[in-house]
Amino acid sequence: MLSLLNFHFGQSAFNGFYDWFNQLFAYCLMVLILIVLLGFHVVVVLSRQLINNIGKGQAYQKILSLGRS
Repeated sequence: MLSLLNFHFGQSAFNGFYDWFNQLFAYCLMVLILIVLLGFHVVVVLSRQLINNIGKGQAYQKILSLGRS
């Protein structure tokens, strides 16, 4: 019984904290920073991959043999 009361108190305390934290300006700022950093990461990864693909030049091509094994 005590563990059940403790669980429900923890649940309400967490929900109250989460609701309070969602209202803060810092929460919105943190979410915005995370979105910007994720976008920056994607742009950097894609640009580096494209630069590597361009710098690689002609990729390996298998030479076709005419009847030789």
